[in-house]
Amino acid sequence: RNPFTGEAFVPMDECLARCVIDFSGRPYLVWRGLDGRAYRRLTRAEREQDMSSSFRFGLAREFFQGFANEARCNLHLELLYGEEPHHVVEALFKAFAKAVDFACQKDPRTAGRIPSTKGTLTS
Repeated sequence: RNPFTGEAFVPMDECLARCVIDFSGRPYLVWRGLDGRAYRRLTRAEREQDMSSSFRFGLAREFFQGFANEARCNLHLELLYGEEPHHVVEALFKAFAKAVDFACQKDPRTAGRIPSTKGTLTS
């Protein structure tokens, strides 16, 4: 595997989120399954539930877009299913953290080798 690639699925109650990341030097964000929720108005019950419910999905997207741009990584985030705003946001951030952690771990299979599928140039 590319030593700078990670992936994670995270369940959070009724939600399931997936994150795949590749620190490839090419910034790009894929944001799926969340567009309808990103900018919708919260119901009164959601606003009164707790402070985390006032967190806007649009802010999460802005965070991940900024991360992808500055880390120069290809970042795919997807909500496979789920409704509760707090659980959705928590599942996304947890999947992201696990994928980044996995991407940053050393792979013993590539010890002493150049991490490339193309090999090296020789004279």
